[in-house]
Amino acid sequence: MTETRPSSARSATQRHTAASTTAAEATAATAESAPYPPAPPVATEVLISNALVRSWTRDPGKVRVYTGDTWFLEAAEQLFELTSDAARIGSGMATLLVKPDGIATGSARTVVDWALRSGFEIHDVAAVSMDHNGIRALWYHQWNIASAERRLLADLLCGLSPALLLVLGRSDDTDDEWPCAVQLTELKGPTAPHLRRLEHLRGVLPGGSYLLNQVHSADEPADALRELGVYFPARRRQRTFERVVTGHDASAEARRIADELDEAHGGFSTEEEPAWEALQPLRRRGESDSNLCRRLLHESIREDLQWPLLVAGAGCLPMRTPSGSVALANPPASAWDPGRPIAAPRGGVDRSMVHRRSEAEFFVTGIGPATIDDEGCRVFEAAVQMARMHPLHSDHVGAQWGHLDLLHLMEGVRQACIAGGQTAFGAKRSDVFVVRSFGAEFSSGPPAFDGQPLDLRVRVTADREYRENGDGPVTGLRASIDITDDEAGTVGRAWGTYSWVSRDSFLELRRAMRAQTQGGAQPPAQTEPATPLPLPPTVAESEVLRLDPRSSVVSREGAAPGELVLAVDVTHPVHFDHPLDHIPGMLLLEAARQAALLTIDPADRAGKVVSRVDAKFVSFADYDRPVTIRTLEIPAEESADVPYGGAQSGAGPAGDDGTHERDAQEYRVEFVQDDQVATVATVVVTDGGR
Repeated sequence: MTETRPSSARSATQRHTAASTTAAEATAATAESAPYPPAPPVATEVLISNALVRSWTRDPGKVRVYTGDTWFLEAAEQLFELTSDAARIGSGMATLLVKPDGIATGSARTVVDWALRSGFEIHDVAAVSMDHNGIRALWYHQWNIASAERRLLADLLCGLSPALLLVLGRSDDTDDEWPCAVQLTELKGPTAPHLRRLEHLRGVLPGGSYLLNQVHSADEPADALRELGVYFPARRRQRTFERVVTGHDASAEARRIADELDEAHGGFSTEEEPAWEALQPLRRRGESDSNLCRRLLHESIREDLQWPLLVAGAGCLPMRTPSGSVALANPPASAWDPGRPIAAPRGGVDRSMVHRRSEAEFFVTGIGPATIDDEGCRVFEAAVQMARMHPLHSDHVGAQWGHLDLLHLMEGVRQACIAGGQTAFGAKRSDVFVVRSFGAEFSSGPPAFDGQPLDLRVRVTADREYRENGDGPVTGLRASIDITDDEAGTVGRAWGTYSWVSRDSFLELRRAMRAQTQGGAQPPAQTEPATPLPLPPTVAESEVLRLDPRSSVVSREGAAPGELVLAVDVTHPVHFDHPLDHIPGMLLLEAARQAALLTIDPADRAGKVVSRVDAKFVSFADYDRPVTIRTLEIPAEESADVPYGGAQSGAGPAGDDGTHERDAQEYRVEFVQDDQVATVATVVVTDGGR
């Protein structure tokens, strides 16, 4: 995990002047035993994200969209200002709209009585008028596939009368497993007339078509909040929330308003035959039904012909575009079944966020917002996809072939942490990410691909947030990471510490480091890429269980007995996907893996896989000077009680007794440059079947 551009380190940072030491680095360099400064109050946007993910929707796309949706955010912010129990209150709330076509058929009172009979409580009610912009705001994320005719018919419909809005909750004696809005949507019945049943609300309402379905409800709690943001201005919405929180009974008021609307605007039929009879005098010679309706939608017609045009047009005109899908589809009610995992996040990230040029080297498929766990730590989730055929990570022979490479997984996790630093903790896309320690392990051996890519969920918990001046913006994290497969369960765990700095601060840090390595010489105004050393002949690819010669990154040329030298190919399309002024951390981890494998008897080597890596990046390693690799096998009696992370990271997970349950060989690999250790990694190698 070194980088999105680099991998810096505590001891290196401590050697530099205060001017070149960022607040994040100074904080990270403090001993872990130092007092943990109290975290600032959780921001409202984090509380909203937390409620959205946990309580208000089961659709990751909706999470991503609604965190930037003004109507939703205004309503959610207002609810959180009113009550600290906003997540639960929002989950128990639903909205039911009797549309103008429902008012036209005199169905408002029928809907009110049905809601009360079905175990719902009416907490607020209002007659609301919808205009051209209001209906587009309401169905903003679905009308991308609405036909032009459907939109014109909806505009005509909204002008007929007000609609009746009911804000509902559920009675305490109901035993619902789903939120109120989800329960209501299921009981309301589908839009398509042929799918409605008598037990549905739409099944007891008169007639209707795909468009004239008479009622609308918010599909999930998040939608109910958003719709209140559309229906009401802030002051009126405040009254609604106060009524919901106090459990106000508005049933009598709802009956009265429903009766008034039915009496003032009801009495129309949804039968098509009388509608066509009313429109027939307006038909031109040879004009088809659909062309007649299209023409009349663009003309001014008498008020008494508007309802017949709606009924006729709803029956013959297309309601959707020939192709495409809604921008934001709603999940099925079964997504809310108890015990069913919340879908992994999707979208909201691109390769530039993780500083990757090639799409083939970009593994994050989705990123979620920051939430709060039960311990008060901020958490975000990402989805990563591990390709089953990758030019580097799939280039294996022996037991590793056909299975997920731990370093492949670590690269996906590294990218997820970089993206989450931006989406959840305020890092900028242009910032440079500095990784100080990084480790990972499989839970029970590397999973097999079985002919398909692996879609994994990465849950990153910020065990500690490093902040500028103690209470300023977050500039780094100590993270513990759970990696799961929704079908297979736990895949592994990871841990690490990383921070981010502006590009200018990073360049200043690198200039200071270069000045030190050059004996105090004045560094250039901008850090220039160094001239790489000539690439030495590498160890044969077969020795490190590879097929591609370029996958071998260690050499014996010029090395002392028992040591190796790092072979840095700055033209490698994976290790140097984009230009770097240092050796990337993932290349160092690959070299650590190969150094460990080379210590194993060649007769046994092919049956081994790397199951755990734990690294500490002490300082940058530059490619213009040699890097020596020293490998030491740790005797079993010394390594059996080493905690996860050991002395290397201090952040690794531990077993129930705090020890590393070990049944394999463990190696300590040091990378030395200029007579100083730049990186140290612990590598655990196990039999391939474990």
